[in-house]
Amino acid sequence: MEERAPARPALKILIVRFSAIGDCVMAGVAINNLRHSYPEAEITWVVEDRCADVVAEPKLVHRKLVLPRSEWRKKGELRTLLAQYRWLTGLRKYDFDYGFDLQGHSKTAWCLRLSGAKNRLSIGGTDALAQRLNPIYSSPDFEDLHAVERFNELIGSVLPIQNVESDFMPGDVLPREGKLATICVGAGHPAKVVPTDTLASVGIELADRGYQVVYLGGSNDAFVPPPGTHSLVGKTTLTETIDWVRKSKVHIAGDTGTGHIAAAVGTPLVTIWGNMPRNRFRPYTKLVTLLDEGGIPAAVPAWKIESAAVEWLEWRI
Repeated sequence: MEERAPARPALKILIVRFSAIGDCVMAGVAINNLRHSYPEAEITWVVEDRCADVVAEPKLVHRKLVLPRSEWRKKGELRTLLAQYRWLTGLRKYDFDYGFDLQGHSKTAWCLRLSGAKNRLSIGGTDALAQRLNPIYSSPDFEDLHAVERFNELIGSVLPIQNVESDFMPGDVLPREGKLATICVGAGHPAKVVPTDTLASVGIELADRGYQVVYLGGSNDAFVPPPGTHSLVGKTTLTETIDWVRKSKVHIAGDTGTGHIAAAVGTPLVTIWGNMPRNRFRPYTKLVTLLDEGGIPAAVPAWKIESAAVEWLEWRI
């Protein structure tokens, strides 16, 4: 009787990407490729608490480990050093075969180094410490690639992966509402913020045309919705926001997390660009109208945003 070879142990892979929301979503594209290319692999993602809701478990990863950085900051970074060390070294119990730092900061570099992963690779080092803690990947023109393509290339240099298209975000796939336009107010950086007066004007025009307009945003975003529109600003969880973006016929946003969420779930997007390099950080989708007036969101007139949104609202899909 022919003896069977023993089953090969499943690969154990660590992903380190703490933040921010949009960057975690873009990293998710590459992780989705990894998951489909190695369906038996055990993939673990370490992510900060404020961004954890964009990482779907078990839809995208086998295990999501939420780093309590908000708690550590509140108590003080120096006072919690021992707790941080214990948390990070606790990753060693998972016995990772591969570990990838997709952020390249000293905080993520320490996480990867202390994880005990047998093979480690980092996307870069934003400071001297990060550059010394782990091997750093480099290739010709790597810095000029889009963030998603950089993630793909880094992981693929060790574990060859294939590109796939599927909705890897948390929540269920929802039917699109043909009259629904969602608009995100606020952004993570002042240079990315679209003036609220502009967004209010867009909402008024769309509502006058008979479309349902819903504004989304965080608890720190101050916004008074114009007549005929509805505001959920500060009233939804991140998971609920994903659902609203997913069922929209079009989403309107500056260079912020919800724009990348729209790209990931296949919702047509109108994005008003800010100060970041477009070739590296634009939403990774073909279903996008990118409006850029010299990297100054305030310079983009409301009529341009409205016109672009109407084109997507009338697009028959």
